[in-house]
Amino acid sequence: MKPICKSLFMLSCLFLVFIVLAFPLQAQTTSNAAAWTLEECLKKARLNNIQIKQAALQTKSAQANYSQSKAARMPDLNGNASYSLNFGRNVDPTTYEFNNQASQNVQLSLNSNVILYNGNRLKNTISQRELEYQLAQLQVENIDNNLSLNVFSAYLQILLAQEQLKVLQNQTQLTQQQLDQTQKLIKAGARPKGDLFEIEAQIANDKLSMVNAQNAIKTAYLGLAQVLDYYEPIAVVRPTIRVPDEDALSDLTAATVYQEALSSQPQIKTAAMRSRISEQGLRIAESGKKLTVSMGASLSSGYSSLAKRVIEAGDEILVLPSPYITSSGELVNYVGTAFPSYENAGVGYQLNSNFGGALRLNVNIPIYNKEQVKNAITQSSIGLENQRLTEQLEKNNLRRTVEQAFLDAKAAAENYNATQVAVSAQEQALEFTKKRLEAGAGTTFEYLTNKNRLAVAELNLQSAEFNYYFRVKILEFYRGQRLSFD
Repeated sequence: MKPICKSLFMLSCLFLVFIVLAFPLQAQTTSNAAAWTLEECLKKARLNNIQIKQAALQTKSAQANYSQSKAARMPDLNGNASYSLNFGRNVDPTTYEFNNQASQNVQLSLNSNVILYNGNRLKNTISQRELEYQLAQLQVENIDNNLSLNVFSAYLQILLAQEQLKVLQNQTQLTQQQLDQTQKLIKAGARPKGDLFEIEAQIANDKLSMVNAQNAIKTAYLGLAQVLDYYEPIAVVRPTIRVPDEDALSDLTAATVYQEALSSQPQIKTAAMRSRISEQGLRIAESGKKLTVSMGASLSSGYSSLAKRVIEAGDEILVLPSPYITSSGELVNYVGTAFPSYENAGVGYQLNSNFGGALRLNVNIPIYNKEQVKNAITQSSIGLENQRLTEQLEKNNLRRTVEQAFLDAKAAAENYNATQVAVSAQEQALEFTKKRLEAGAGTTFEYLTNKNRLAVAELNLQSAEFNYYFRVKILEFYRGQRLSFD
């Protein structure tokens, strides 16, 4: 008997050492850390979530595309300026004759074009870009929706693990009380010494269960940290959880929840929005069969260093001698004739003299384009039909999800009621066994067996209570209500 006592004592010491080492690790997770409410966790999750950040960027991009599509209705305006230095044989831009004189030339122009009609392509494109902008916003809402559900689930998992640890701590205290009572009875000679070994083994088993429960809390905190993408020490605030009444689901049906989910869930709105975008895409493709009318205008002017300006009447007139020899050596008689002189034309003079403009009206009539428009319409029609099927698939998936959630909630309610009855029965059984043990009619083994059954029943009750609460919250979530502990 002594070796058995020694082994049990060593085993108990090992468990106590393990608990002492393990508990500070748990304390590092929650102690000296600010306690966060569910709302604070949701705020941190939204702030850190990469998918939400990416969706926000996509929203900005869609907004820019929408603005660009509206601006496409306006006329454009482009300016052009060019400078050239010519040498050797080249054409004089003022006379369009060849010469070998070096020159500098500047050309300036303004051009503008506007689409007057293109089969409502611009109008439909604007509508499509607006829908894409709204879709991007819905995608942010959809990601936020799923993230909120994950945070709520992880938060609730921590609360469940903490409650289960409390149950095991209470059971350990009861075992310790029974150990003290048994030691007194053994000293009085009322119980055999073997009962003490059974209780000591039970204490070691209770401590092992507590270690597992503490590890479950750590795992739950890790799950929340991963959802939040935040790995500093945190703790959660224990809210007041009001478990719904047994008849909380009596007025609900899966069909009612589904109809409310159709109008509240962002994935359904997203699918419907994609169908509308595809409809606009088809209209844009069909506009390729219609003519396009556009108008353009341009203004231009220029400068050349070769340009000459005639000195006007009233200025100095050069009277040529007679006969007059030209640069080519030809003899010309200008008897009594006045010949005007020339000077280099200035920049302002040339820009004003060379200023001109034009108006253009363009009509593009599609006659045959290698069936590109026809194929584009066909592809858009196929895309629209496929998107409508996808929308219906989303509705079908939502119906299946809601129906399953409703069945889970019903089952959770029944399980919760059943575990309440089980705990009550096990409490009565344990109390009866305790009285039998104290009266000497029962055994320690019977007492410990009923005590373990009560512990399992209480753990099941905690799980059933949280599961029922969570399932009801899931139904509220699909009905469009905000996830909270209110």
